[in-house]
Amino acid sequence: KVVFCIHNIAYQGRFSFADFSLLNLPERYKSSFDFMDGYMKPVKGRKINWMKAAILEAHRVLTVSPNYAKELVS
Repeated sequence: KVVFCIHNIAYQGRFSFADFSLLNLPERYKSSFDFMDGYMKPVKGRKINWMKAAILEAHRVLTVSPNYAKELVS
């Protein structure tokens, strides 16, 4: 089982989606990592997002405090 703890939502691990093959992960994880946003860094548009994948694939997601959890969902 896997537990993922969010410490800082700003650091999501976003990289160019073209680099997905470099991860050597099974294709079934592709949709978990796939993320679209408007930020220019590192590239605009389709990206790998490590935090999105962790949230989707973990058995449990935690935050560093109850107040931080409330901040994230508000």
